[in-house]
Amino acid sequence: MLPVIRLIDMSSDRVQAAIAAFKAGDYRRVRTLCRKVLKRQSGRPDMLELLGLAELRLGRPQQAEPWLHKLIAARPTDPVAHYNLGLARYRGGDPQAALPLFERALAITPDLAPCWSDMALALKDCRRYEEAVAAISQACRLAPDVAGFHNNAGVIHQAYGLLERAYDHYRRAVELDASNPVYLKNLGLAHLGYGKREQAEAVFRKALMFQPEYGEAWRHLVFTHCYDSVQHEDIRRLEALRQRENLPATTRVDILFALGKAYDDCGEYESAFVCFQEGNASESARLGFDPGRLRSRYRDSAEVFKARNLPPAAPVSGPSAYPEPVFIVGLPRSGTSLLEGLLAGHSLICAGGERYWFNDLEQRLPSLTAGHQPYPWCLRDMGEDLLNELAGEYRKHLASISDGSPYVIDKLPANFERLGLIRMLFPTAPIIHCERNPMDVCWSLYTQRFPDALHYAYDFQHLAQYVEYHRDIMALWHECYPGVILDVGYESLIEEPRDTLRALCGFIGVAWEESCMMGSNARRWVNTASDYQVHGGVRSNTGGRWQPYMHYLSGLHADLARVGGWPGCVSP
Repeated sequence: MLPVIRLIDMSSDRVQAAIAAFKAGDYRRVRTLCRKVLKRQSGRPDMLELLGLAELRLGRPQQAEPWLHKLIAARPTDPVAHYNLGLARYRGGDPQAALPLFERALAITPDLAPCWSDMALALKDCRRYEEAVAAISQACRLAPDVAGFHNNAGVIHQAYGLLERAYDHYRRAVELDASNPVYLKNLGLAHLGYGKREQAEAVFRKALMFQPEYGEAWRHLVFTHCYDSVQHEDIRRLEALRQRENLPATTRVDILFALGKAYDDCGEYESAFVCFQEGNASESARLGFDPGRLRSRYRDSAEVFKARNLPPAAPVSGPSAYPEPVFIVGLPRSGTSLLEGLLAGHSLICAGGERYWFNDLEQRLPSLTAGHQPYPWCLRDMGEDLLNELAGEYRKHLASISDGSPYVIDKLPANFERLGLIRMLFPTAPIIHCERNPMDVCWSLYTQRFPDALHYAYDFQHLAQYVEYHRDIMALWHECYPGVILDVGYESLIEEPRDTLRALCGFIGVAWEESCMMGSNARRWVNTASDYQVHGGVRSNTGGRWQPYMHYLSGLHADLARVGGWPGCVSP
């Protein structure tokens, strides 16, 4: 939300000019005028507040903090001052440091609705989802007709996996403010997640009507449409945006990925590749990636788990009120979302989506164990009580997003890195590993943008290194836990879905149901980048999309052939 501003003592010309400049959006002039006033009256609270808010509006949260600190020194019981400083901390990228300030503001004034909303976002960023849901619910209760609160509620419920509630909040946000492009874009993504492409396209186009250069809306819009001519108006507009020199860098990247997809639809593969290459190069330079981290992580995992001196796994308890987990892992774009949706067609299985619980646990474990060693070394210090406590905590987490089914799928692909930890907590849980032709995986990753995620996906060499890491660490788990992990080929799922799904049901321990062939994807929100593909069900034409680009991919192909891992799967 926007920072809160109050009435100001307007007893001087400069103060009047400063507040007029603030209302006009001339925040640089506000800075100049406020500093002149503060040279004569250094502790004047209204000018400290206005200067801090101007810095926030200019996108300079770190520069806002000193002025807001001084304001709190002058007004220690002022809830708005604490809230605005918390907002500066949050926008400065430190949600953890923002939370005490939000809490202090609410202790003074419990009905400060914007503070509840921003605290909810900070809690979400700290992965404290249940608290985030409670906080945003309080904001919506206090101010039920504020569109921004409902949009934030959608973001938070979506992050937690409560997707139907997120959908409702996104729709309510647009009902209250049908001209906000961000709210429209989020509703469009929700429509797309449910497979409602026509509704999604209409909403994305409406967002672009209000903000024609909205790159993220363009990037998603092109997936609602299949283009057959480079003369299409969308492509003309995208090309015009591409030629603009003043576009923000991230917007330009979105435009490039959108154009790449549109040109690919038209069979203009050279133009498509140029766009993908430029967009990926920009993201790779912005995000960076260290392949050495992969090598270190593999060495550490191998040393810890091959030593066989870890504490025994958590004992398997009797029947529980909480559901049992089923884990689906693999490389991104390897079919994890499709497989989850098909299995969730079973009456006893619920699709839990991508749960980051084990990722967060990995960060927490050093502080929970006696030796405070980094992961994975801290695993040697885990006792039976801690193992049981964490297993119960995770089951409770699954229950909070379950529909009451006895099994819940956790399909975070990157959990393949943590299968040793997962086995320690759940020694009998089914673990399904999805495999796919790595050329299909890499090309699928290379042609999509994952904002601030999957840093390895924007460079062919990094992609090959990540595939190699995945191969090596899966070989480690198969060595340490023989016969425990079931490998499922994407190609087998596509070509022989009934036999593959029947075998998977047996592996999980449930009787075969024909409903698995239909899955749950038609009625559920697929909350991943696979939403475009998954609602189409099992299709046989999803592989080999890289083949028209083979001229550009010879280096990647050679690297993947060297890595190997699945016999014959990288042959052109």
